[in-house]
Amino acid sequence: MMRQHSSRSLLAVLLVTQLLDHYVISQTMYEIEKCATWDVNDPTVCINENSREPNEELKKQLYEAYGGQQNCAVTGTKPAKPRSLSFCHKFNDNACCAPAMDEEDNEFFDTLTGLGLSCRLRGDIREDPIAKWYCMNCDPDQPKYVRAWKFLPVVQDEENQHPSEERGNTLLVCADWAKDGFGVNPILAGPGNRLAECGVLKSSPCLGIGEEVLGDRDRYTCGDDLIIPPATYIVTDDNGNVDPTLSIEAFMNADSMGPPVLDEDYGFLLVDESEDAAGGGRPCTDAELNDLYANLTDTSEQPRCLRSLQQLTQTEYTFPGGERSTFRNYFCANQATFTGEDGSEDCPSVNCADGQEKRDNPCCCALWHDEICFSSASHTSVSIVFIFALSLLYYLH
Repeated sequence: MMRQHSSRSLLAVLLVTQLLDHYVISQTMYEIEKCATWDVNDPTVCINENSREPNEELKKQLYEAYGGQQNCAVTGTKPAKPRSLSFCHKFNDNACCAPAMDEEDNEFFDTLTGLGLSCRLRGDIREDPIAKWYCMNCDPDQPKYVRAWKFLPVVQDEENQHPSEERGNTLLVCADWAKDGFGVNPILAGPGNRLAECGVLKSSPCLGIGEEVLGDRDRYTCGDDLIIPPATYIVTDDNGNVDPTLSIEAFMNADSMGPPVLDEDYGFLLVDESEDAAGGGRPCTDAELNDLYANLTDTSEQPRCLRSLQQLTQTEYTFPGGERSTFRNYFCANQATFTGEDGSEDCPSVNCADGQEKRDNPCCCALWHDEICFSSASHTSVSIVFIFALSLLYYLH
């Protein structure tokens, strides 16, 4: 009996380890500023502190490899418990936004979908796929969806603004969720054919004297336009066949269509469906990444798959010129290729155990994480996992 009990305990420990493996230990900027020397074998352990005391405000910000990798796009700080949210209420325990953003999400969603009595949403409007998408800016996992790779739209249409220009970074969206929510048969018809039969009221761009688009204007300042997504954003291949992925991307990336704040700086990239019954994004293979990286340019298409931590930081691939490198090392040395922003760090020569070098080289020294894609619901919180883990271990003992 004792042997069976022991084996169950071991099984529980292994299960808990797998559950927690998804989560990344993050470091605050306070910890980074406080430490003079880090443990060579464990980059999260400080073995020698600076005598000076950092600003307490730095505890609100996480140390990140690149902009938006760990901190929220809306607040610029780590996710935290907000004052009460209404529209994005499911994030009341932990969120990437403040109530003002929650209210703006609600206001813009109501305007976008306010198309008369017969097109009024029934039931809980927060279950609508556009509503769930709008709450991405409050999702505490929002930074985990960020890929530091400029979004180059396959279709760029200034007249219909989908989108009118490239965006500096990318947010990964699970294709199975997007296709289920916005529709593929018929394409972009939406729940109950509402997008096809009612459309949306999209914000009109503000134009100058020369008909040029004026930036930095709040949505709906210059009116709105009725848009019927299936008639506006359909993308076909050379044979005239509809491409569901690119059509939905065209809709999601139309100017002023997506979640406030996020749609200004990020493009939304659909990640291929996983063959796993649980859904989610398809994992990348080393072979496809090697093929992509070998011919990489600043206009290369992104992989429509999810890269693991190992593929990002440990596996070596062939890059232009025959260079063998991990993705992280190549990315950190050639950031302009991916984001268009200047930045170069020579990771092999950086000593991340030295506090000052670690502060000066965040791309090389910050913790990276597996890529994940948005699917409307924040992943199970660490606290819930710990509660489950402790309960399971207690039961077995």
